[in-house]
Amino acid sequence: MYFLIMWYHLSLLKAGQIYYKLNDGGKRKEGYMGFLKNWQRKIEAKTAEIQARSTPSKSVSDEALFDFEDHYEKACEKKADKIDSIETNNTDPDKNVAGFKRKLLLCKELETFCLSHGSGGAAYFKKYYSSLYEDIQKALDFYMKNEYAEAKEYFEEEKSKKKAIKALEGKILKEIESAGGSALQKDIRKQFPKGEPDYFNQAVKSLLDSKKIVKLKDGNFVKYKISR
Repeated sequence: MYFLIMWYHLSLLKAGQIYYKLNDGGKRKEGYMGFLKNWQRKIEAKTAEIQARSTPSKSVSDEALFDFEDHYEKACEKKADKIDSIETNNTDPDKNVAGFKRKLLLCKELETFCLSHGSGGAAYFKKYYSSLYEDIQKALDFYMKNEYAEAKEYFEEEKSKKKAIKALEGKILKEIESAGGSALQKDIRKQFPKGEPDYFNQAVKSLLDSKKIVKLKDGNFVKYKISR
């Protein structure tokens, strides 16, 4: 910056010398002085422009931003962390949609909080969170367009399967009870259709895991007995 300013001042001197030679050695003094003053004003304006560009200064809006940041940065980070903590990767796709919508709502609450504290808060939100709402909305739109339908179909199938297994558990317990409290696996198995063989195995496993029945050996056969 110093060299630029010196260059402009040297230009003033050089211009004066040229004007002096072109105007009879400075005989037209008033014209010469007017020329110098006009050129001086141009140099002063340019010097001010150079200094303004090279000297960092805090505007009123910058001061408001820094003041807001000093007082409310932690509060904003806490609100942002809450947004990030919401799950959108559940097996239930409707819970994911609800999660995205919850994120959008909290994002609006964060924006409202920042804007309620004036220009500093508005500048802070713009600087750090201006694209947050749009990013979440894009993620939701993508999920609805590309993943929701398939996830919903799979979830409903699994839901129906769990319901069928739960119902089968009750039937198996009743079958064992009607046999006197214990029964061979092969005899119990005969009472149920073979369309979904894994359902039976999963129902038995669930009953064993929950300790509603116990597994025993009866010769070469497996026996199930109701826990007492």
